[in-house]
Amino acid sequence: MGKGIEDISHFFISMAEPAASKPVVPKRIREEPSRRDAHRVIAVMSAAPAVSGLLAASRLATVFSLEGKKVLLMDIGSSPETVASVLRPLQIHPSLNDLLNQTNKTITHASSNGFQVLSFQLQEGELDQFKPEEREILFQMLCREEQQCDVLLIHLNFDPTRPALLSHLRSICETVMVVPARDLQRAYGALKMVYHLQPDMRVGLIEADSGGQRKGGLAILVEAVRKFLAKSPIAVGTLPRWADTPGPVVIPEKNEIHRDFLDVGNEILASLAGGEDRRLFFERIENDMVINRRGMERERS
Repeated sequence: MGKGIEDISHFFISMAEPAASKPVVPKRIREEPSRRDAHRVIAVMSAAPAVSGLLAASRLATVFSLEGKKVLLMDIGSSPETVASVLRPLQIHPSLNDLLNQTNKTITHASSNGFQVLSFQLQEGELDQFKPEEREILFQMLCREEQQCDVLLIHLNFDPTRPALLSHLRSICETVMVVPARDLQRAYGALKMVYHLQPDMRVGLIEADSGGQRKGGLAILVEAVRKFLAKSPIAVGTLPRWADTPGPVVIPEKNEIHRDFLDVGNEILASLAGGEDRRLFFERIENDMVINRRGMERERS
């Protein structure tokens, strides 16, 4: 059913009490990194306007679950309408603050397709609003949730006008991008932005099904990126029609699922893996926040 965060809510409330009754901040508990070799952090984005990135991420989460992976899906930047359409009947709150205002403070939900979903959307700058002691407890809980999964899938709403959303790519080493078959220039621009933010990013490209039009677009795009950006994204396949249909979709059993998309999922798991940084995603963004705060304190002094 998921795990509650009543303890974090209680801690927040107690912080507002008089100083004499201020609680002792518990010592941070670091989990043993025994399972981190299997842990993957993969961003999913869509540069194809007709295909929801969150929808593609949920389909990949389903395929990874069918392959025996424990998957946690989280969303950053989608509209409330998109979240409701793709993830219903699960209730995903638009922010952490909104979740903490609820009676039920469950931090993850179990989907009917076998993966877990973070019960709130991570909002730009929201974590900066909490006190350091509050953030410490929060990150401890988020790291514990992440550490229990094999794959953390992070859907990032690809919106070049909101750079704060894409800044999370600096804390991620693997990205899957859905690209339009009939607009390779748009796809090239999106990849250029990704590599600017994270030069060492390993990128897997999924071509949105063009209904039989313009075959071979991925090969052209990969060649252009190699020639002009000196990067080597990997073409991992095509998103089949069932996987980009809006609204809730009953996913078929593994032996009935679109064989091509199972191949896409396996190609992602096999081809993008690598790198030496095994830190958790939430560890990375917590460390970045600490570094940024220290930098601002030095500037003020």
